[in-house]
Amino acid sequence: MQRLSRDLVTALGGTRSLRAMTWGGGQAWLPGFLSLAAGLIAARPEFDRIDVIVAGDVALAPVGWALARLSRRPLIVVAHGLDVTAGLPLYPRYAAWGLRRATGIVAISAATAELVARSGVTRDRIAVIPPGITPPERFDRVLARAWLARRAGGPLNDRPVLAMVGRLVPRKGTAWFLRTCLPQLLERFPECLVAVAGDGPESSEITTVARDLPRAILLLGRCATRERDMLFSAADLFIAPMRSIPTDPEGFGLVAMEAAAAALPSVGVAVGGLAEAIVPGITGDLAKAEGPDALVTAIASLLDDRERRRALCETAAAYAAQHHAWAAIARRWSRYIDEVAVTRVAGRDAPDGE
Repeated sequence: MQRLSRDLVTALGGTRSLRAMTWGGGQAWLPGFLSLAAGLIAARPEFDRIDVIVAGDVALAPVGWALARLSRRPLIVVAHGLDVTAGLPLYPRYAAWGLRRATGIVAISAATAELVARSGVTRDRIAVIPPGITPPERFDRVLARAWLARRAGGPLNDRPVLAMVGRLVPRKGTAWFLRTCLPQLLERFPECLVAVAGDGPESSEITTVARDLPRAILLLGRCATRERDMLFSAADLFIAPMRSIPTDPEGFGLVAMEAAAAALPSVGVAVGGLAEAIVPGITGDLAKAEGPDALVTAIASLLDDRERRRALCETAAAYAAQHHAWAAIARRWSRYIDEVAVTRVAGRDAPDGE
């Protein structure tokens, strides 16, 4: 969420006059920062010249609403998924309260838009604008695989490499995949290597699984952007075995689209917004069901078909560039801001609530 907000500010900054109030500290001090930010924004000389107020996620909606009420300007709230349904006591009611008081809501996927609608927001106030992406750096495949071979401690030769990148949390399905799917996959592709980049609550469980399959699993830990891009260039497929967890939904599947931009096809499960980030036959394939058999079958189908993988490399990169470059996403955002700003002219400022 924070990265999307930062990149959106950067992308819009070239075409619109805007001011961003950001917080780089810990969560414990966030409530105090929100109160301070609201006061500082309201005190700025240009406050009366603001056209629209944008809250970067649903948790910020009440602060945005207060500023919208004070300035009589429209409020846009960005909904990412988890910020709509986080499994915290009373949070869903808090989120619904803020969402219903926004002039407009931008959901990052149709799946997230559905979550917003369930909060009691009428669909005519919801727009879907997916995240933009910054294209990963693309490295020579031979050099990238040599780098990965050094990390693996031995030559890769023609071993198929599957990349998994992201937070190691239950929703991402990394531990589930390594424990449940990989043994089946190794029966068909005994030389397969799964390279995992990321850290999180499931790190210990994944480390335990990796000890049982030391040649098949490479744990890279938390990677810098350049290392992630090297992994994308070295891999044959990106794997996204997403799990369905109602209180922790997948808002979009940003890393799968970043992999596409790096000309790396993805295979995943049609859960939440991931089903919109992996376009079957263009950026990769989706398993036909959530179980391990369907996912293993989808992965094996692409590993067995080198020509189809090569074709997907080209179509994936072209699709990401056409539909998710920040320049294109910023234009969609700019048009939406103009539409919402018209509500002020029409005398329909930020809602008072329902």
